[in-house]
Amino acid sequence: MKINLGGLLGRRKPTHPPLRLGFLPTTDAAVLLVAQARGFFREQGLEVSLARQTSWQRSRDKLAGGELQAAHLPGTVPLCASLGIGGPVQALRTAFVLSLGGSSFGLHARWLQALQDAGLGQQRVTPAQSLQALAVLVAQRRQAGMPRLRFAVSDRYSNGSYDLRYCLASVGIDPQEHVELVAITPGRVLRSLRDGNYDGAWLDEPWGSLAAAQGLVSLMFSKQAFWNHSLGKVLAVQDDFLHEHPRTHRALLRALMQAADWLENHRQDALPLLSARDALNVPVQALEVLTKGIDTLAGAQPRDLVFQFGAANFPWYSQAVWYLGQIIRWGDFSEVLDFKRAAQDVYLPKLYREAARELNVAYPNIGYKNEGEHDQDWELDEASHKLLMGADLFFDGRSYRPRQTMKYLNGLDISHIRAPLDAMWAIR
Repeated sequence: MKINLGGLLGRRKPTHPPLRLGFLPTTDAAVLLVAQARGFFREQGLEVSLARQTSWQRSRDKLAGGELQAAHLPGTVPLCASLGIGGPVQALRTAFVLSLGGSSFGLHARWLQALQDAGLGQQRVTPAQSLQALAVLVAQRRQAGMPRLRFAVSDRYSNGSYDLRYCLASVGIDPQEHVELVAITPGRVLRSLRDGNYDGAWLDEPWGSLAAAQGLVSLMFSKQAFWNHSLGKVLAVQDDFLHEHPRTHRALLRALMQAADWLENHRQDALPLLSARDALNVPVQALEVLTKGIDTLAGAQPRDLVFQFGAANFPWYSQAVWYLGQIIRWGDFSEVLDFKRAAQDVYLPKLYREAARELNVAYPNIGYKNEGEHDQDWELDEASHKLLMGADLFFDGRSYRPRQTMKYLNGLDISHIRAPLDAMWAIR
């Protein structure tokens, strides 16, 4: 996509104290790292310092406390923060999705033979086949009275946690009764797997590729194989920041759009930049997901990590509402929830569109779309101009329509809903 800078170079630059942006050293922070290294922040009149963080929870708290002006976070974390899940109510907002995909489910290497004994093939296998073999193993252990398998996630309220719970439940594994999910920071997961503390993990890159390269796990399938082109990480800010510094925030969005455009078209060139000590500080080989996809038993997906294609940076209400449904499904919120308001308070596509217009970036004119209905690239008609979208299938063949959220939740076989669904507000 050709980004138009006409008219911007003469624009009065935003005035704001230096911005401190938090990030975790995961590959899906690449847009932030590129914006800094390639000078896109400076080009938009911003003075930015990137501050490496150790956990999503710490980033969330520092952002809410004002130590950070913006932070790289899982797309579900601002939603949870706004509802007071996992801490006090925090008015976090996002108008920019940093990535789609970028993670995978890995099973500890000690269990691969057991899964093969349970029927898993040795050639390329689908996510459903991997999970069905895992379900046999879990059932055998339960019948024998053996301890539950323990799976690591990067945060209890991260996308990965809800993705893994969905996957397990799809084959009859209750993620809250039949196995144990434990939160561990991304930087500690390799050592914990090496020490045998976990039987598997939902792994953000580059930790999945590093764990596989060290023989610690077999990567079963990627997030892209679970749900094509689905929400990854976002750039979150405080609500107060938006109201006090709207011009600065818009300049920040423009810089990120430029960085995403460059990165999507220069993936090979980005590898040494991202592997640098002050960036992700990992070998270049651990970042080859950018050019080759994640090497899993299900096969590498051509778009295992997306930075711009298919309106990747657009904050869809529909994906926010799907995750809000999962939050309700697993009992993480027990009060009456207005899904529409909860999504639209946190996800701000209007601000995205304002910045996109200034760069001539195509954007959707709608905020909701059905999910799980396209098995190949498709063109979105309701857009500022021609906009090619990616497939959006779920691995289990389900589809999701935001207007039918209550029906969707009621139709799920395994759930731990504590909220009164009959009192919920549907999407109208």
